[in-house]
Amino acid sequence: MLGDAKFFAYFASMVLFALTGSACWYFVAWRLSRAGFRLRVFASLHDTIAMFREYSRIASARGWSRWPLGAFWICGAATLVAAFALSRAVSSESAANFMNSLRPAFLPCAALTSLCMALIFSRRILKRRLPVRATTDFWTQLRTDAFFRNDFYVTTLAWVGFVVATAATVAG
Repeated sequence: MLGDAKFFAYFASMVLFALTGSACWYFVAWRLSRAGFRLRVFASLHDTIAMFREYSRIASARGWSRWPLGAFWICGAATLVAAFALSRAVSSESAANFMNSLRPAFLPCAALTSLCMALIFSRRILKRRLPVRATTDFWTQLRTDAFFRNDFYVTTLAWVGFVVATAATVAG
């Protein structure tokens, strides 16, 4: 039983650090987006560093704190440490028991999350697509506009995720 408690503690700390780091990333992205900067949703490490560099550049002029930048990197490192500790300290039986207990709630949550993302990004695509409909066709815009292409990829993955998670939930 001690193994299960240890697994839960490491798993919960890993998830907590990952969620906190993600919240810091989205906080920085939200501020930059409100300031008029276009950002990618599928951000690579290079895009993230460029976004943080831009935030750091304009933060003092706008009176913004730089704590989200440091918190993001600290949480990322802490997530990796917790994941490493989780992989070293826990037996595979404890992990299997814990993951099996999460399974009934995981698929409906994944389906709901995917549906929300699909609806939000479908709206973003339609909103971006409508003003240019008369001048360019869909495939040209998909080829030339990196932000439109990024939203299209996220939308496609979200709809696929929704269909797969819903089918898996219904199938039992």
